[in-house]
Amino acid sequence: MSYSQHAGFFGTTRTLLSIVGFEGMIRQANTAWGHALGYAWEEIASIGFIDLLHPDDQTRVAEEMEKFSQGGIDPLVFTAGIRHCDGHYLDYLWEVTPALMEFAFYAVGMPAACCLGKAQAQFQAEQNEDYVRLQEKHADLELMYQDLQTQKGLSVDGNSPAIVESILSHINQAVLIRQSGGAPRTLTPRQTELIFGNLPTADKFATLWKLVQGTAATNDAVHYTLKANQKRVALLGDTVHEADSQAPPAQLLIVSDIHEQHVFKHSLHRLQEEYGLFTAKMQEALLDWNLVNQTVKYSPSWLGLLGCEQGIMGHQITAWQDRIHPADHEHVMRALRYCVGGQSKKLEVKHRVQHSDGSYRWLYAVGDVIVDKSNIKHFVISFVDVTRERELEMEISLSKETKTG
Repeated sequence: MSYSQHAGFFGTTRTLLSIVGFEGMIRQANTAWGHALGYAWEEIASIGFIDLLHPDDQTRVAEEMEKFSQGGIDPLVFTAGIRHCDGHYLDYLWEVTPALMEFAFYAVGMPAACCLGKAQAQFQAEQNEDYVRLQEKHADLELMYQDLQTQKGLSVDGNSPAIVESILSHINQAVLIRQSGGAPRTLTPRQTELIFGNLPTADKFATLWKLVQGTAATNDAVHYTLKANQKRVALLGDTVHEADSQAPPAQLLIVSDIHEQHVFKHSLHRLQEEYGLFTAKMQEALLDWNLVNQTVKYSPSWLGLLGCEQGIMGHQITAWQDRIHPADHEHVMRALRYCVGGQSKKLEVKHRVQHSDGSYRWLYAVGDVIVDKSNIKHFVISFVDVTRERELEMEISLSKETKTG
């Protein structure tokens, strides 16, 4: 992504993006923190990340994050309430990944409402355990169906005794049965209505049955989107033989509503994509100059180019300008003034900047003025170290001069 795309991403996303030191203080945060929680940056910077979380979540999250300072590298995904400036708490889904070289971690939070609430956010993305439970219920239902056929006065038409109905009422899936190609019947009317709205027709049952044919041996659920209501469901099917071996087998279909899990998985995927953009941005050497309050944010990679620390560089534009080589200073300042003043559309210069060890590095800088959601102008500049390329150019030029001489 380009520098302007990065700035737009940080200014418009609802996701909370932040860098938190191992000591617990928030070093950097995007504008979404202010929009979502009502804090000014000065307030956010003065409150520890853990202190902003709901008291019920603080100990659990602190213990997990402590593993990062001990060398842990596995990302941490959890839900936790975060305090709004007026005192109430908002549920957020968080993904926290350590940045060991910076003695910090990247914390990314998405409103849990986007992920269908805290309960769904805690739902495990891997659904293997759910499938195992479905398969176990599948086997139980098959045995139950066979028992129903052998007991006097029982049927699968809703006339089963209270104990059987009680068992079926605790099953969360729609359990459908069809015999001899006839109309489908349900063992779980309430769940069937919740998933389908109405009892599926024979044609609809046939369509679903075709999807699950051949999966009984592996017990793999088939995912399918119902056209009528766009619900995402998981299907398991099998053929059930009655106690009377001469009777035709019945087709058993178990339908589970996984729509919320599907949406949550999609939301989590989007969160991970935004987190990927966030971490990629942090690997670039960027300078973000707020043209209203005249403060500058230098990315960790920008500081790394020059071997500097944030405490030394501060937040002023002069921290960069004063390090520019005297021979390059005038033309860089002129190009910068033209771009900020609107005479030119883009800053694009190669110049030398002094490293903390006293040497100079050739940097290629590209920048432009952008406006964020709060209508505040920023001048964002991306830097690339081209010292080696410049040295090769000079060697080639010198070689040509030597040959012609």
